[in-house]
Amino acid sequence: MDNYFVILEVVLFLIFIPLVYNITQAWDLSKLFKKGYTREIRVFIVLFILVFAYLSSHAIISILEMSYTIAN
Repeated sequence: MDNYFVILEVVLFLIFIPLVYNITQAWDLSKLFKKGYTREIRVFIVLFILVFAYLSSHAIISILEMSYTIAN
């Protein structure tokens, strides 16, 4: 059953990446960074997307694993 959770976590991670990307498009980060620092803004957004997608998918899998453990 652990293999299913690993596969599901990867699938959820891949699903969350475009979702988080769409959310971050509404942000205006130019107010937080100096003018002309577009590369740093892009790096920050990419890292934020990856971290948030990982944490979201990992949280869901943890909840599913706990509920599966309690049920059995």
